[in-house]
Amino acid sequence: MSGELTAEQGTERGPVSFPPPLVYVAGLLLGWGAEIVAPTPNLPSRLAWTAVAVAIVASIALDIGASRLFLQRRTGIAPWTAATNLVTDGPYRVTRNPMYLGMAFLYLGVALGLGLLWGLAAFPVVIAVIDRAVIRREEAYLEAKFGAAYDDYRSRVRRWI
Repeated sequence: MSGELTAEQGTERGPVSFPPPLVYVAGLLLGWGAEIVAPTPNLPSRLAWTAVAVAIVASIALDIGASRLFLQRRTGIAPWTAATNLVTDGPYRVTRNPMYLGMAFLYLGVALGLGLLWGLAAFPVVIAVIDRAVIRREEAYLEAKFGAAYDDYRSRVRRWI
């Protein structure tokens, strides 16, 4: 497979009607608010900044790599736009959701960098919302749109990592 399967776009819309990054931002804002009400201890500086650097590099690599492929294939990046191609190469060879994984790494980097331990505590909830309210809808949409090709891809590549 060349990493791409084309479908007609027409007037079709994607399966998600809100920007998923808002879920990550909401989690960080809740963590920030909780820090104001009930401050947590600071993390060791070297540990925190090493984790921040790793998280941000991983985020940039995943998000830029995935976005670049979507632009090259002329398929919608925003989940409310129609998919015209099934992209299965680049970072999509190791995770079906490199953009959401990249956002998760960025979330962790920001939470650690700002010392938002409550934000870290909210992280599993953020991931659960992304998984259930976004990814599952996208997967149902892609299965309906690309059929067996998507089923084959899903059987070979994990949802997250």
